[in-house]
Amino acid sequence: MTMLLTVLKNLVSRPVTTKYPNVPADIPKGNRGRLDWDMEKCILCGLCQKRCPPLAVTMDKSAGTISLQVHRCISCGVCADICPKSAITVAQEYSGPSYVKDVRTYKKEMKEEAEKSMPSSIDGKKDEAA
Repeated sequence: MTMLLTVLKNLVSRPVTTKYPNVPADIPKGNRGRLDWDMEKCILCGLCQKRCPPLAVTMDKSAGTISLQVHRCISCGVCADICPKSAITVAQEYSGPSYVKDVRTYKKEMKEEAEKSMPSSIDGKKDEAA
């Protein structure tokens, strides 16, 4: 008899779920969502790649890039906790749903590239005062 009452109550009540992504999700405080890298702070130590449980983070030190495979990330926050420079933050909002496997790549401007992109002096030679 209680099951019949439950069925009848559910037939006339509103659904409990929200229509995400059309309606913004009600995200509770302290929720772990999307990962963001601050490449200005990052020293490319590789601890985030070594400690990532699902192996979602890959790093190429020679190119100065960090790639995050969004579909593999479980938002555990281990990479953010282990980062010695606090270059990784865990934002509360989620990434939008997608049909393709998204890979986010973050690039660090290397010192050699910065020297090449520096403007040269008037006579066409770089300043050697440094």
